[in-house]
Amino acid sequence: MDRVTDILNTGSRTGGFEDLEANDRALLVEQVSGEILASFEKSTVMEGKYQRKNTNGAKSIRFEHIGGIGAYYHNAGEHIQSSTIAHDKSELTLDRPLVTSFFTDDFQETMVHYNARGEYTRKMGEVLAQKYDRNIQMKLITAARLRNVLDEGDGGSVIVETDLANNDLEVRVKAFARSLIEARKELIKKNVTGQIFCITDPDTYFEIVEHRELLKDSFGGQVGNYAEGEVFKIGGVPLTYHNYLPQVDATDTNNTEYYDKFHGINCTGTKAIVATAEAVGVLRGGDITTKIWDDAGRMGSWTRASIACGMGVLRPECAVEIRSADLPTGWAKIIKDNGRI
Repeated sequence: MDRVTDILNTGSRTGGFEDLEANDRALLVEQVSGEILASFEKSTVMEGKYQRKNTNGAKSIRFEHIGGIGAYYHNAGEHIQSSTIAHDKSELTLDRPLVTSFFTDDFQETMVHYNARGEYTRKMGEVLAQKYDRNIQMKLITAARLRNVLDEGDGGSVIVETDLANNDLEVRVKAFARSLIEARKELIKKNVTGQIFCITDPDTYFEIVEHRELLKDSFGGQVGNYAEGEVFKIGGVPLTYHNYLPQVDATDTNNTEYYDKFHGINCTGTKAIVATAEAVGVLRGGDITTKIWDDAGRMGSWTRASIACGMGVLRPECAVEIRSADLPTGWAKIIKDNGRI
């Protein structure tokens, strides 16, 4: 019986068996990279809520700040006068790469009866997204506590509402609505433009969903949809939640999930963030990079995903922090922005 000579390898880039290992590895890296990036983009909730620039090979990027310009009445025969405009900058630098990785034992992998790699790559994208989101949220909280780089500019705002920690449900729900309206007023008085958003924790969010009727008498309108589990707006501000909103001391190394040596601050007592996308800037050193390599000495292979980024406060007047208690003592133990406290 004649042997089929044109045998195709469906896992190879060329369809053949030449350089089989290299071809398979290249395709695997592409697939893993795509899976991790897709998981990251799907899991990131802060996209669109900050200013972003790419490095294009630079180690830092400057965001320029330009102050207001004056106006005056002109008298006949006078020369036109030049207005003095304040200028300053915020410089963002890349942090060390944020990395997630796992090791696969060759022998154990042959015994697994299901495809675990897809689940691993999904989780890698998710954990990078969670860390990325938390750091942006901590920078928004930092922005709310800082002064402007321009002396004439407004700083951030911190609203302390102790009723948010009250044992009475109705008191808590109405206190949150009052605080959110007050936050919007703060932004309006500072001439902040742009789409305002509010992020709180799931407990507070669904407490409002379940008991939105408590707001009708005082605040009116359709606050939320019980069937869909959604809060529409309060005081004209869209409300959403994030499962990892920082509400602990992220300068404490014991809080391993939230601790960050570049952006960690004490977020104990934080109930919500109200801001626009102009408050914080993010510097990205490209998209997620992925690498897979054999470790012959350990009889297995490594899979690594990393992202290089940095972030900082741009316009603190665009951020408001809603709190249930006064700022904690020593909250200013932050690595960056110390000159703006």
